[in-house]
Amino acid sequence: MNLYYYETLNPRKACAVARYLNLPVEFVRVDLTRGEQKTPEFLALNPNGKVPVLRDGDWSVWEANAIMCYLSDEAKAMPRNKCFISKLSVGAEKWCGSIRDGKRRL
Repeated sequence: MNLYYYETLNPRKACAVARYLNLPVEFVRVDLTRGEQKTPEFLALNPNGKVPVLRDGDWSVWEANAIMCYLSDEAKAMPRNKCFISKLSVGAEKWCGSIRDGKRRL
């Protein structure tokens, strides 16, 4: 797994969870001051051009809360019903937008 981040709040939360769960994550710094989030390679991971982004095989997950839930699912840190985002719903999240408390945020 690769976790793309920059030293801002939301990416730090995702990095902290990955470290806490001791998962095999490679941290990849994206320099926002140099516009690295606007490169075609990065936009292929997240068309919004924002960090954090987690790449796990063919999966690309963005939004810190979705990444934290995905990581906890991978580590089996919580019962699946406590963290509503599973691999299947992460795919839906990708197309439906950000989800908070089980509801789509508009």
